[in-house]
Amino acid sequence: MSSPTVSLPLPRTAAPLDVQHVAGAVGGFLALAAAGALGATDTSEALRLLPSAAVAATVPLVFTTPALLVVHQAMGLHGSPHDLLGAILDALVGCGRLALGLAPAVLFFSATSGLGQPLYVLASVALLAVGLTQAARGLKAADAAGTDHDDAELRSRRALLVSGWFVLTGLITLRVGFGLLDFAL
Repeated sequence: MSSPTVSLPLPRTAAPLDVQHVAGAVGGFLALAAAGALGATDTSEALRLLPSAAVAATVPLVFTTPALLVVHQAMGLHGSPHDLLGAILDALVGCGRLALGLAPAVLFFSATSGLGQPLYVLASVALLAVGLTQAARGLKAADAAGTDHDDAELRSRRALLVSGWFVLTGLITLRVGFGLLDFAL
């Protein structure tokens, strides 16, 4: 006998293009980067580090979301593009809020020791993992809500799509991160 699965409701922004929530998320990423930049050895290094968190968080989504929406429709899945985009932006907003919550810890270590930048990198990797996981859950939920029947074939196509998107977004994020690292050095 299987135990019942408990699923926590995902927070939803008012609309997929809710500029206030997205701007707040980008502000959270910038606050985290600013906290990490405080530990920089010189001003030019700090100024290069500052936009890195917001860029690394948003650029992969800009590159992968259109492909996700097109492949989603081509695979015959049922979620509306509005709901899929909302799930991705909800993950971005959630990560921005988490970044804002992590900023004081990074700020503390930047101000008191030389561990601010390593902690910033660790926080960025954690944000990537949390964000992609939340987005994957949201995408699956948004697609499942778009159909009145949810058979094994639909679940497997949905899992394949989300897994492919997850890997593609992770790879692009790493590429953008390494590009930013090259720029910072």
